[in-house]
Amino acid sequence: MKKILSSVLILILSLTILQGCSGPAKESGRYYYEEEPSFSMAIPESWSTSEGLMGSTMTAISPIADKEDMFTESIAVLAQEIPMTVPLEDLKQASIDSAATMLDNFEEFESGTATINEQEAVWYIYSYDMVGQNVKAIAYELIIEKFVYIINGASSVNDFDEQRASLEEIINSFRIE
Repeated sequence: MKKILSSVLILILSLTILQGCSGPAKESGRYYYEEEPSFSMAIPESWSTSEGLMGSTMTAISPIADKEDMFTESIAVLAQEIPMTVPLEDLKQASIDSAATMLDNFEEFESGTATINEQEAVWYIYSYDMVGQNVKAIAYELIIEKFVYIINGASSVNDFDEQRASLEEIINSFRIE
């Protein structure tokens, strides 16, 4: 009996110590955390998240609104280690050039600069066709330390103007942990 009690106490003590070593508490309302590279985003609770979908580090997908909802809104983050720093404008132009060769009916609409949690970023809005759907998206690109982050918010072309503010709210919640 003493042996069992001692084992249980050691287990409880070990778990308590490990729990204390897990780092700072996660902030309420920040629903997605990535360990390496370390970032978080405030993803709505009703959205689903997955890792590695179509090459992304993380993808969040909104629920289907109704039976006529043919395309759900999404946020995708690609985090890639880079060997050297590249000017943001060069990164943006390379991304646009690459997308134009890979995506059907690619069209760029507008672009600019922004700040996301005190980090310089570039952004651009574009559209393309994917499996019979007309998609419109906004992409933000940041370079922080040795990583480039491309954060993409997408919707159907018809819903993009209505969804843009909520997509950008999620994108702007991005931060390095």
